[in-house]
Amino acid sequence: DSVVIAFSKATDNGAFIGTRRALHTAYGTQCFAGTCNFGSSTEREDGMGRRIYVEQPRITVNGVGQGVLTFRQLGTDTPLTTDAPGVLASTGELMQLVFELDPLTIDPVADPISLTSDGAVNWHLDAVFDPMLNVVVASAVQDQALGVRVLDALGRSETPTPGVSRTRLGSGGVMLATRSMQPDFELLEASLSQGWIPAGGSATLTVALRNNGADWTEPQELEIATFWDGPSGLGLPGPVHLVSTLAPGKRTEIAFGVPLPAEFEEDDLHDLHVVINPDLGLAESDGTNNAAVIEIGAMPIPEGIGIVDGRATGSIVVQWDPIEDPRVAGYRVWRENPDGSIVSVGSSPVPGFVDFSPWPGDVFRYFVTSHSARLMESEPSTGAFARTGNPDLVFGDGFEN
Repeated sequence: DSVVIAFSKATDNGAFIGTRRALHTAYGTQCFAGTCNFGSSTEREDGMGRRIYVEQPRITVNGVGQGVLTFRQLGTDTPLTTDAPGVLASTGELMQLVFELDPLTIDPVADPISLTSDGAVNWHLDAVFDPMLNVVVASAVQDQALGVRVLDALGRSETPTPGVSRTRLGSGGVMLATRSMQPDFELLEASLSQGWIPAGGSATLTVALRNNGADWTEPQELEIATFWDGPSGLGLPGPVHLVSTLAPGKRTEIAFGVPLPAEFEEDDLHDLHVVINPDLGLAESDGTNNAAVIEIGAMPIPEGIGIVDGRATGSIVVQWDPIEDPRVAGYRVWRENPDGSIVSVGSSPVPGFVDFSPWPGDVFRYFVTSHSARLMESEPSTGAFARTGNPDLVFGDGFEN
């Protein structure tokens, strides 16, 4: 019982010239005899609160009653290098934004999804919903040659969006972009609050995810699952977190605790696999962007490697920054000889070591690792070069007479 319109509107004095007209929607209610009363309009913003500068917005309705806005996005008020090429170059990338048609529903802020990412100009835009295939098909006439120049100028390459397929018709520049109106759950980022977990303790796992597709209507919740040292079906299962809502286009961060399994040691190296929608329990358009792997438990790598050269004494002093990690019980020093062989020259409980064994008159490279009480060792540090002198040369200049 309402009419919805989408339009671009100049919202500041500098927007009347150029491509700075922001995307708006408005609901018309109290419609009678072909006339509707429109109240205030809504200025659409992306997930960072930026205006979306557009041309030719088109509204379609998907199978679950949501509005799907298709438009050329020509820019934003705070450009970022991660924006699509056509947005940065103002050539007009083809974009879509899903929103709620109900005027009483408060829309969450959402990011537009790129149908194209090639920098080409898109003319004669149109869009239609296909209920048989549950997809929105958008069409445009493209200038591909300009797109190539835009990508070259930005030093970028085309990066297709998961869940979007594109087809070019003949040589006339007509392009069809098809986007499924199923949800598309994407795991954007996964990180732990610390690089290791103490025995009996836990770390906080933060997962950033987004639904690039349509909202899902099934009562089943979205699962964020964790597995140790292998994917689903192979790894040791860890904690599971359930998500009940994930609005289209909105980046959402979720945090929950992950304990160290009882049979693991705090200095063991393990992989934590994080998967959303494991085994595709919920139907979605693309299941290839659902996983991430976090390495945990690695011993810290020593830094600040320095050398006191052994030109005069024939011995070499190696120093490095101390490591404030309770797992570190000591350090091990490695030497690369002139012939390329690498040998362990000793260990030290403190951040320093003297090597008395190198032969004179050559160049050596030293590395340092940290180790735990169980002798679990870190990756080697960056190398530091040292040269030893030749004691025989001290008396070889005739000065002894």
